[in-house]
Amino acid sequence: MLDINKDSISRCYMLNPELLSPEQSIAIKESFSSLKERGIVDFDQDMDDPIRQKFDLTVLRAFKIEEYYLTILNSIKSMRKIRKAVNQNNVAIPMMETVEYDLFNETVTLAAENNNDY
Repeated sequence: MLDINKDSISRCYMLNPELLSPEQSIAIKESFSSLKERGIVDFDQDMDDPIRQKFDLTVLRAFKIEEYYLTILNSIKSMRKIRKAVNQNNVAIPMMETVEYDLFNETVTLAAENNNDY
């Protein structure tokens, strides 16, 4: 979100849709359909919208990582604040809490190193 370059992209992990059952795929598509019908809304409204939350949790549950929902949400909101501050040439840039993010990142990294698919 803040630093899109070759190095940051190469360290990213992606969820593998081939690991989903047909039922999980259908649930995700149905949940996305509701999100699509809702239409585009402001970022802050989107993050707090029950339809969006249901979609996010449906995806995370399908990959058995729903316990990271709040960590992911808080990280996204923190990165958004930083981005807005940078865009406004603000001197004091708010820093996100890294403890939860580091734990999530460490868990995903270890899983990837052990060839666990997400």
